[in-house]
Amino acid sequence: MHDTSPVRPAPAPGVDLRTYAPIGDGRTVALVGRNGRVDWMPLPNLDSTPVFARLIDDVTGGCIDLEPVEAYTVRRRYVANTNVLVTTFDTASGRARVTDTMVTGVAGRLPWAELARRIDGVRGTVEFAWAVTPGTRLQTAGPWLEHVRDRRILRVGATSLAVDGENHDPSDADDIDGRPAISGRFTTGEGSRHLLVISATDGEPLHFPVPGNVQRGI
Repeated sequence: MHDTSPVRPAPAPGVDLRTYAPIGDGRTVALVGRNGRVDWMPLPNLDSTPVFARLIDDVTGGCIDLEPVEAYTVRRRYVANTNVLVTTFDTASGRARVTDTMVTGVAGRLPWAELARRIDGVRGTVEFAWAVTPGTRLQTAGPWLEHVRDRRILRVGATSLAVDGENHDPSDADDIDGRPAISGRFTTGEGSRHLLVISATDGEPLHFPVPGNVQRGI
């Protein structure tokens, strides 16, 4: 007898799913590691082939990085009665707090997927590096970056992603080690606020988030 059932990917050896914190919007879920990296996020729906799947493919899976560039310790918690995740990074030079949420509207979930990452400087300074590097949707599509007027759009098959924010200092580079990506670096200071927003649609017009509206939705 030959088994012709599909082979489902499994977490890479050594991956401890308990170290990931889930956040969601009722449509999809992002898994955030203790290092601030999103290693799993199907877009736009939970049953969609994941655009970010480093959890099971650390070569072409794709991820969203947001991490201090120097050594750090980390503490995490959820805002009471929500799945809004708060991560505090302490380094030798300072402390910063990252608040992660899948944004929803007053009436419920948005027509598109929107991940918001707000970074607040608490004391001293902390330099962060960030990158949005889409994967191959489990080796079914090749990502590419498109310039549309003054914006850069990441595309993977029918999925389109916009990256926006405030005080997030994006780089002019269009790739990381030859892979399409949008990235940057910034440094927090006491009382500073920075924002990184990733919005996504699948087969529909792409929504470009307004940072001020996103701030109010966190």
